[in-house]
Amino acid sequence: MTEPPPAASSERLPSEAPTVNSALSAPHSAPPFDVAQGGEPVEPQNPGLYLYCVTPADSLDLPPFRPPVRLVPCGSVSALVSDTPLTEFSQDSLAAHQNDPAWLEERVLGHDSVIRAAMNRAAIIPFRFATVFISEEALLDFLTQRQAPLIRLLVRFTARQEWGAKLFFRPGAFRPSPNTTAPEAAPGRAYLLQKSRQHLAREEAESEVAARAVELHRSLSSHAVSSLLHDHRAYSPNDPALLLICSASYLIDTDSLPRFLEAADRFAAAVAPAFRVTVSGPWPPYSFVSLEDGEDV
Repeated sequence: MTEPPPAASSERLPSEAPTVNSALSAPHSAPPFDVAQGGEPVEPQNPGLYLYCVTPADSLDLPPFRPPVRLVPCGSVSALVSDTPLTEFSQDSLAAHQNDPAWLEERVLGHDSVIRAAMNRAAIIPFRFATVFISEEALLDFLTQRQAPLIRLLVRFTARQEWGAKLFFRPGAFRPSPNTTAPEAAPGRAYLLQKSRQHLAREEAESEVAARAVELHRSLSSHAVSSLLHDHRAYSPNDPALLLICSASYLIDTDSLPRFLEAADRFAAAVAPAFRVTVSGPWPPYSFVSLEDGEDV
């Protein structure tokens, strides 16, 4: 049975809510900021503040959430927070619930829902799941001390979106060029020649994979204001015949998004069926959140 013809464009994947594992350690998740910020010991039953994101908006017309969310203003920025018991997201609590997917999923999805609602209404700096401050005073100290770099980040994210792209290689669909094929030989040399063909084909495949990854990243980066390449290879969990060879994040002006997507489509059509391109977004700009002193949030 022959395979159906490949799609002539890149595959669009929705920027769905993260899974439990991806929320705790994902490419689209900023490194964790210290949980329970503040210098003084507090009683564990005291309420803390769960931080979702920072925004320049002084008001957001958000749908109702449970727990309720609110803005805490500080200078030229506001923090979107909800009240939470300090024990809820302590290290002990997170460790105890690592094997409780229902508990984690409910809270991860709640975090993601608030972040996405906010980013659809204003520029935001998203914070990682389970970022908790011990008090409003501790949160205000954090915002005050980092006011300038936070404002610069918010300016950078205004009218921009994060998108992701992945390049997959299908080894079974790769066809070596004719010059990698050795001539027929006498039976005694057939085994060695077969090995030589296989070696040449592998070398050509590796060269093709590296060249295509560079070509895709260069093409998509030309339509982005910033990009980040994630260096790893892994087989796709949804299709063991596909090898992930390139994964990257791109910060894109909303006006440039159509050209970015068109470039992905053109590339996907040119390299099918041996390669497959997927594009996903928009994402909260986790990949590009870093304060100027090197501190991640």
